[in-house]
Amino acid sequence: MAESKYSPPDAQINRIERPQLGSASATPGLASSNEPFLELNLALTTASLDIRLLVVEQEKLRETLASLNGALASQQSLLKANTSVPAASSEPKSKLNAEVDQRAPPDLLKSAMASELAMVELNQVLKLDNIQLQKLSQANQIVASDKQVAPSGATVVQLAQVELAAAKAGIGGGPDPVKKQDDLLNFTRDSAVTASAFGLDVKAASEMLLGWRTAMKLDRGQSLSLADATNHLGNSGLNVKAADIGSVVQQSGEAGIASGLTPEQVAALAAAFLNSGADKAGAGVALKSFTSGLAKGDAASPEQRKAWTELDSRFNPTMVADGLRTDPLGTINLVLEALKKKPEPEQQSLTKTLFDDNGATLELLKKPEDVQKLFCRCPRELKTGRCRSSQAPSRKPPKH
Repeated sequence: MAESKYSPPDAQINRIERPQLGSASATPGLASSNEPFLELNLALTTASLDIRLLVVEQEKLRETLASLNGALASQQSLLKANTSVPAASSEPKSKLNAEVDQRAPPDLLKSAMASELAMVELNQVLKLDNIQLQKLSQANQIVASDKQVAPSGATVVQLAQVELAAAKAGIGGGPDPVKKQDDLLNFTRDSAVTASAFGLDVKAASEMLLGWRTAMKLDRGQSLSLADATNHLGNSGLNVKAADIGSVVQQSGEAGIASGLTPEQVAALAAAFLNSGADKAGAGVALKSFTSGLAKGDAASPEQRKAWTELDSRFNPTMVADGLRTDPLGTINLVLEALKKKPEPEQQSLTKTLFDDNGATLELLKKPEDVQKLFCRCPRELKTGRCRSSQAPSRKPPKH
């Protein structure tokens, strides 16, 4: 077709096939004109890769900022434990700050933060300076890693919580901060070792020790001796656990002490009731009613005086109460033996009159030798010579 002067200026170009990228072209002018497009395409590809790398690095930056933000927050809490919390800023947060606040810190950092916050809460009661607080925190870490504490699974945070409860209960009182820390740390370690020995968590063990000390007016040495005796009774081979004995003593030990028994003898009697088949609540009631009935003395009612005489003509309330204070095992054995000789209907009526609750006391009559065996594990009974060595194997209490 002939060219016309009216043809469009680019008509000739439109009929030319564009060469493929990277191929040789017979039209050098057009090939050279495509080079800028190739360079632009390469530049755009490179820029795209750079943007993707920037996004990846931005994510890493956010994670780093989150960790730093958590660490700084916990440090500020520790340093400003006794100051009021500043009001929240009304300024809107940037998108990056909002994402950082929402991101959870790593597990290790969370553990450290929880430990520091627990110490801050403890210090609101103790009022220690930063150096003293840091020393107590380090001491807790040592206790938590102790091989005698490890079986309890106690953490540094739990130890600090035990110290807080103990401080509120009056452990570690006095103006001397060093003695205060020592008393709290000793109590905390005693609780953790007891938890390991009794198979309890450290919170339950600490509550038990606090209950003993408060109700029975025990000092640290006496409570440790009771814990050792309780652990020993729990390993007697009878159907009784140390944790259950400790719980019964915590519930009704005060009545046993008031009757003239030692803490260890109270634990032995609690073990005897548990071994007879009573549960913890029933054993607690029985321990209280049995020891209170034996120790009535002049406070005994006319019906109770008559019941003692019916049980044995040699018995009277004053003689039984005095005997419980001077010879607990001998007196208890005499009473149980006298009851066992009576017909069952009389056993029930006499124990009901003398001890209110007769069920658990009657169960003791089925295994009186177990009462002797358990009492013979108490240091005071061993000294009397009444217990043979075969009945009282050497004790291996937990170390404190």
